[in-house]
Amino acid sequence: MGLLDFFGSFGKAKIEEGLKASAAALAKMDPEAATQAQISMMDNKLSDLRSRLVKAQKAFDKDLQETKDWQDKEQKTLQAMQILKSRFEANPEDTSTMEKARRLRGSLDNIRTNIERELNEDAQAKAILDQVQALYDTVKQRRNEIESKLANAKNRMEQASLREEQAKMREQEAKELANMEGGFDNIGIALDAMNRAADGADHNAQVASLSADEIVSRGATGDEDLLDDILGGDAKKASQDDPFAGL
Repeated sequence: MGLLDFFGSFGKAKIEEGLKASAAALAKMDPEAATQAQISMMDNKLSDLRSRLVKAQKAFDKDLQETKDWQDKEQKTLQAMQILKSRFEANPEDTSTMEKARRLRGSLDNIRTNIERELNEDAQAKAILDQVQALYDTVKQRRNEIESKLANAKNRMEQASLREEQAKMREQEAKELANMEGGFDNIGIALDAMNRAADGADHNAQVASLSADEIVSRGATGDEDLLDDILGGDAKKASQDDPFAGL
């Protein structure tokens, strides 16, 4: 390896290391974006593999057809030799029949050599086709697994986010309810104070009412006594002077 080749390989290795480091950093910062990028890269790889798979399949089909053509030619040559054999057996003196048989024998050997070569090429083409197909299936399966895991991860994240949001709502509702209950307690204390004040006012009113009634009662009794004192003597005197008083 030359110096330029060494530095070329060294630079390529550094670039690959940088790409891997960038991918790792992206995976930490944004796992979903990194996974989507990986899926996109695998889609591109699958597209390339599909093209290679089509070419490999065409090459294999072509080799199979070439093999079949040589095999068909072999069968025709064998049939021709059988005809020549029958002719030679019927007329051993016909030298032209023997000459044709020799020519076909040489052609048959060449055909069988080509068939053997084609069968080897078929095997190689089939191995390449199977290799590309296996790689394609592996990448596709891996790609689908990653996509499925991504969908599951996103679903789990959404569910977790929803549960977190619901938990926060329940927490907020609990706080609000606690605050309201505290307010109700304060309102209850205020109402109790108002009720006590009302009870006190009612008691004072009852006391005042009883005092007023007593005063009124006493006043009325005193006025009657005074009237009796003033009017009583004159009334008695009038009743004594007038025998018909009070009739």
